[in-house]
Amino acid sequence: MSQVYSARKIDQTETLALKVLPADLVARIPQFLGRFQREINAMMSLQHPNIVTIHDAGEAEGYYYLVMEFLDGESLKDRTTRGALAVDELKRLVRETGSAVDYCHGRGVLHRDLKPSNLFILKDGRSKLLDFGLAKSQTDQPLTTIGRRIGTPRYMAPEVVKGAPADARSDIYQLGLIYYEAACGRAAFPDSDVLVVLRKVLSEEPQPLNELAPGMPAGLVALIHNTLKKDPTARYQTCAALLAELDRFDRGEKIKPHA
Repeated sequence: MSQVYSARKIDQTETLALKVLPADLVARIPQFLGRFQREINAMMSLQHPNIVTIHDAGEAEGYYYLVMEFLDGESLKDRTTRGALAVDELKRLVRETGSAVDYCHGRGVLHRDLKPSNLFILKDGRSKLLDFGLAKSQTDQPLTTIGRRIGTPRYMAPEVVKGAPADARSDIYQLGLIYYEAACGRAAFPDSDVLVVLRKVLSEEPQPLNELAPGMPAGLVALIHNTLKKDPTARYQTCAALLAELDRFDRGEKIKPHA
C-alpha cells in the first residue's frame, strides 16, 4: 500500500504530507497504480474546506507521489475507540461531511469508499475527507466486473453488494454508517467474518441507535437511520436533502423516520 510521510519543500517552512506509492508495489500489483491515479485525478479537481487539499502530484524515479496538506489530528476510526461523539460534535460531523460529499456529487464525483478511516478529525474539531482511491466520475464506465465489488465490505451499500453500480445514494448510505458509528462508538455491522457482514448488510437492520446511545436526540437517531435504508429510494436522495433535514432538526422540527 502507499506510505505517507511528513515533508517540507526545501525553500519553504510549511509541513506537508507526502503520499508515495512504492515502485516495487506497482511492479507486483499494477492495479494499485490505477487506484492511485484515480485518487490524483479526483482530488486535484476538488477544492472544499472539508476535503484534504492537494498541492502537487507526479512521478520520480519510478515512485508516484501525492503532496497534500498536513493534517494534525486523528482519523474518526481512532477517535471512536475512545467512545461516541457528543451531540454537538456529531451534528458538526454530519454538516461538514454532508457538505463535502454534496460538493463532490455536484462535480460528478462519487467517493465509493466512505468510512471512518477515510475521515480525519483535526484538533480544532473540523473534519477532512480523504482517500479518493476508489472515486469515480459519474460519467465514467463502471470499474466493477461480474463477481467483483468495489469498496470495504462493512461499509458497502446493499445495492452495491448485490452488484449494482454505486450512485450518490450509495455514498449517502456510507455516510449513514459513519454517523451511526460516531453516535454509538461501534460499527453497525461489527462482525469480523466478511460473509456474515455482507449477509447482514443485505438482510438485517443495525441495532437501533436509541438502544446503544440512549441520550441521543430522537431526531438525530431518525436522521441517521433514514440514511441506512436498504432500499436506495427510501434514503435521502441527495446530500442537500440530508443537510436540509439537519437544518429542520436544528430548528426544533420533528424528523420523521422514512418508511
